[in-house]
This record gives sequence, C-alpha cells and structure tokens, in this order.
Amino acid sequence: MTETISTKAHADVIRLAGNIGAEITGIDTGDVLSDGLDVIAVATSVIKSDPTLVQDYVCAELQGSKDMTGPDAARYLTASAKVQGITGSPQQIVTATQGYPFIPPSQQLYWLGSTLHDPTSRIVKAYQQTGTFLVSQGRLTSAPPAAQIAQHIDITFVKKALAGGCPS
Repeated sequence: MTETISTKAHADVIRLAGNIGAEITGIDTGDVLSDGLDVIAVATSVIKSDPTLVQDYVCAELQGSKDMTGPDAARYLTASAKVQGITGSPQQIVTATQGYPFIPPSQQLYWLGSTLHDPTSRIVKAYQQTGTFLVSQGRLTSAPPAAQIAQHIDITFVKKALAGGCPS
C-alpha cells in the first residue's frame, strides 16, 4: 500500500511519534513512501497541551505492535482482518505479515537513537537516504542534512513507553 505524506515548509511542525518518534518538516514525498515505517503525526500544539494523551496513544501503539508480533499474533491478526481490508479468509493477514519486517519494540531505540536529537541514528540516515532518492527523482531540490533531521527526532514518548511508563 502506498501512502502520501505532504508537509509545507512554513507550516507548524508535524510530530511523528509512535514507533519513530520523529518530526519532519518541509518535505513533500508525493506518493513514493510505502509501508514499513510506522509513524504517528501529532500537532505540536497537542503535544504541548495534552502530553498524557500522546503518551497513552504511543503506549497503545506499542502494545498493538507487541500483540501483532508476539506469540499470539495469529489470534490478534485474524480478529482484525476485516478492519484491515481482508475480504477473504482471515488467515490471509497472518500469511501476509509473516515475512513483514516489523521493528520489534526491543529494537526501537536501536533505530531511533538512544539520545534526543541523535544525528547518527539509523532513522536519520534512512530519512537522509529517502531525501537523496527524492532529489534524484526530481521530487526535492535538496536533501536535508542529518543535523536538521535529527532536531526533529523525539524519542521521549517511545522511550518512556519502552521503560514501562504506560498505564496497564
């Protein structure tokens, strides 16, 4: 499935929390992004006015990730098949996701970096590579440097969730 993510250079910062905990501004990726990076866009105003809501949502995403990749994954996947668009056998979703490269919770900070605004994190490098690709495709005029991307990587919510900071 292909998704379109567009932002305006002078718009409010978009915060991508969840599995990535990143925010990116000023990049129009058109229709070239595909599934594989699970992010949540949250307005900065919401983060400032209701951080508990954002934390609770990140915690729910983390629990969902654990459910969909854990030992009972087949049970959760088949139960959610209809809302995920599966019209045939619910088992199709189990088969389809078996080889999908989910980033398990134990590796989230490996990708995000262990410190806030880490310019050497793997996610920063991935966004840089995406930017370079989009330049080569004529979708961007220049790729953002690592330092610019890193300033928008916020691991606060996911780090707290991974450390047990979620309501039961």
